[in-house]
Amino acid sequence: MIKASVISLIFSASLVTLVATTSFAADAENPQDMKPSVANKRLVISKLKSIQSKQVELIGSIDEKLKSKLKDTQSLRVTDDTIGSELRMTRLQDSMELFDQKRREAVERSQFVDRLVFAVDTKWTKDSIKTFLEQTLLDIASAEMNQTDSRSATSIWKFATYLSVAIREISEPREDLISFIDNYMEFSGVLAPKPPTAFAQARSYTNGVTSESATVAIQGTTTAPVEPSAPTFIPVTVPATQI
Repeated sequence: MIKASVISLIFSASLVTLVATTSFAADAENPQDMKPSVANKRLVISKLKSIQSKQVELIGSIDEKLKSKLKDTQSLRVTDDTIGSELRMTRLQDSMELFDQKRREAVERSQFVDRLVFAVDTKWTKDSIKTFLEQTLLDIASAEMNQTDSRSATSIWKFATYLSVAIREISEPREDLISFIDNYMEFSGVLAPKPPTAFAQARSYTNGVTSESATVAIQGTTTAPVEPSAPTFIPVTVPATQI
């Protein structure tokens, strides 16, 4: 009996230790609680540079399309058909302006991410990654607001402020914040940023890596379809001429 009691006691103690260890490990794995270290800095910077590389690739693709559009001007002819000539020129101009706008957006995104890379590399020294990003984004907004040159009218300060609020108020407790930044940037844009309230309304599903709207979540292959409890069938009469 004594031996059985001792074994039971040892087992209970081991179980308590295992649960405590598992709980501690789970807390330590929270990406938002990540503390600055050489390895963690490398990880965060690598993820940020991945976002930046995507924008750089987009800029290269747009540049090729712009070159192609400029080459198309060689086929333009000014004829007696004034209306036709102006229409063709207007279409080309609209297309060029659209590509130019997309290029400027991609450049601003790339430069914004580059500022985050620099901040993580040189200024992340003590706080968790979440606290650090929230404050760093507000610092960027403040720096932009204090600009005295021609860049003072840019919308970077607004985007940085919105993103800081979104990280604090909208991100899920264990969500990857770099992926969150990427998702918000894709949703909002930098040149004409959308407020975090709009992002919160559009975002109804998250798996800690990517954020999707309700429509995407329903159509996604990883989301179980919702079956209606009482399907309604409405009979439709199709005219014979349409069969």
